[in-house]
Amino acid sequence: MKDERLLRGNAHVEQARDRRFWEETPMEVIGLDHIYVTVSDFTGSEAFYDRVMSALGFRKGDKPIGGDRHAHYFNRSLQYTIRPAKDATRSHDPYATGLHHICFQVRDRAAVDEAYRLLGELEVEATEPADTTTITTRPSLRTLTVSASKSWRGRDTVRPS
Repeated sequence: MKDERLLRGNAHVEQARDRRFWEETPMEVIGLDHIYVTVSDFTGSEAFYDRVMSALGFRKGDKPIGGDRHAHYFNRSLQYTIRPAKDATRSHDPYATGLHHICFQVRDRAAVDEAYRLLGELEVEATEPADTTTITTRPSLRTLTVSASKSWRGRDTVRPS
């Protein structure tokens, strides 16, 4: 029965709602600890992330690793680190194999609206919030997304399919 549900559309949602699935799971990953992102323009990226990550409640460390500069942004549950790319001539293609995007989760819609307001004060271009706020940046940097928590989104919004 469980295997049949995995083959149907939205099976992951059905499975997550099935309490027996969680009781039968011997181990559960509860979150991400850290993310390392390579950037082509470390100095420009660091200036951008210093402002944005501070607005999102992250603190900063700058301990080098392997002799390379790094900027570490951390809060009580996540570390987001940027490091210089070894080959800064290649640009990132979000549709090639590898990372597409990263989405930071906040508690609720009010926090999404607050992130949007803070980014506006920093003159960071961001889309008007629907159920998420997208932080868009100049082409040499990655795009970040801030989203309301899944429990809030599931109750109060309809996401396009």
